[in-house]
Amino acid sequence: MQNKYLSALRTKYASFGLSKEALDRVALQRVKTIANEDEIDADIANAETTLLVMKEMQRATDTLRTDNAKYQKELAEIKNDSTKPAPQTEQPNPYAETIAEMRAFMQSMKNEFAESQKKARTETILTQVHEKMKANGCTNDFIRNITLKGIEIGDSETADSIAEKYKSVYDQNCKDAFGEGYIPPKGNGSGQDKVDYAAMVEYHEKNNASCTIAVRNVPLSEASRFGILNTNPDNSIYEFEEKPKKPKSTNASMGIYVFNWKVLHDALIADEDDEKSSNDFGKNIIPSLLNAGHKMMAYPFDGYWKDVGTIDSLWEANMELLGKEPEFQIRGEKDKIYARNDAHPSSYVDENAKIVNAFVAEGCEVYGTVRHSVISVGCTIGEDALVEDSVVMPGVVIESGAIVRHAILGENSKVCKNAVVGGAYGPDDKKEISVTSKGAVVEANTVLLPGDML
Repeated sequence: MQNKYLSALRTKYASFGLSKEALDRVALQRVKTIANEDEIDADIANAETTLLVMKEMQRATDTLRTDNAKYQKELAEIKNDSTKPAPQTEQPNPYAETIAEMRAFMQSMKNEFAESQKKARTETILTQVHEKMKANGCTNDFIRNITLKGIEIGDSETADSIAEKYKSVYDQNCKDAFGEGYIPPKGNGSGQDKVDYAAMVEYHEKNNASCTIAVRNVPLSEASRFGILNTNPDNSIYEFEEKPKKPKSTNASMGIYVFNWKVLHDALIADEDDEKSSNDFGKNIIPSLLNAGHKMMAYPFDGYWKDVGTIDSLWEANMELLGKEPEFQIRGEKDKIYARNDAHPSSYVDENAKIVNAFVAEGCEVYGTVRHSVISVGCTIGEDALVEDSVVMPGVVIESGAIVRHAILGENSKVCKNAVVGGAYGPDDKKEISVTSKGAVVEANTVLLPGDML
């Protein structure tokens, strides 16, 4: 595989003028980080930075050799010229300063080259580790959290050994959280880790439960936003707290239930007869079943799940649909998502329009620029308009010259000419989402400030 890699490397970077020996070194180093020949082309495309560094190193080396040879030649000519008196003292090298600078430059290049090689190896191995961890059943959330904490990669470690190490960590975390007998749910390899309802029903039947509720661990700081299930070591539920101020656990109800039909039938009838009831599952049905002594089980889930009960979380959920590898896949061949949808014509994209990393549904007309946004059905983006980092609901009209950033535009709302909604943020800034309600109108030449609602 090394010879094939080297051949492809020579072909792509022939214009760089690097020696065969230099390319051999690069090929030998980088080929160790790829698993098979199918990955060669992609890796070679990422090798340009490394080769640019080597090109600079070679240029510096050539300059150093040329200057030193020139000095040695001049020194020899002085010594061999009988008409000139021999120097009383050793003559200083006129190129000494240049040579010293070149040597320092070459050392910095060597250090930079070593760092770029290390970075390239790390990035390649991390990609492989993520794929292998998915294949091993680790969920996207776990992989993302591990990555943020920083995966340590030793010089002798491989993607396989690292993935296996963190799979053990994943399994142990699940056992610590949910008990010794818990089997972690596996992802489906498509990057979406949705709840496997068949597995949940099997779990429900195995435990002979009256009701089984899917639960997910959430940060303690957010637990008070959810219905919290307090459980025994075997995952049986002994208490349900609706949005507690001081939660006893972080097992949040996902609002996904499996019921014994007769139990649910009787509970609904009894609840309907209760004049004081709010007819709510969390507030009434679940507590009444617990009080009646029914066996209720928690079904732990650690895959992708998003609560969209706040403006920020709704915006984040839509943003996670974007990118080359979105957090949640809606187009995968496996586990397709089906939904009712009105018939709309294909969207029209003007020749002067620009769409970058965006989701544009049917029936839209786009004349302006859309970046990193989700555009729903039947929307119009006017000439010279800009929509960025935003969620646009169905039927929205954004007229020419308008600017929309970090916003959620409600259904059938309108942003008139040259109006501005929201603002731009740096990568580390706290983002405030501007919101327009259904049918709202942002008048021409007006501004809806970041975080404001209309």
